[in-house]
Amino acid sequence: MLESALDGKEYLEGSFTVGDLMMADVLRILDHTNLVDAYPQLSAYKRRCEARPAFQRAMKAQMDGFKNAA
Repeated sequence: MLESALDGKEYLEGSFTVGDLMMADVLRILDHTNLVDAYPQLSAYKRRCEARPAFQRAMKAQMDGFKNAA
């Protein structure tokens, strides 16, 4: 389980990687639920990832792509 994989680590591989960027994006799918909130390490991990400038740039690029396609 992801919660236990994060035990004692800030990111999946120790330092922030593209894997964290992708996992945080997947976890955002659950934003309309409280599922992630039930797991303190997972919730903190998601917040750390979302706070990263690289994550914010990637999300902006993704959203801009959707806007341009509309």
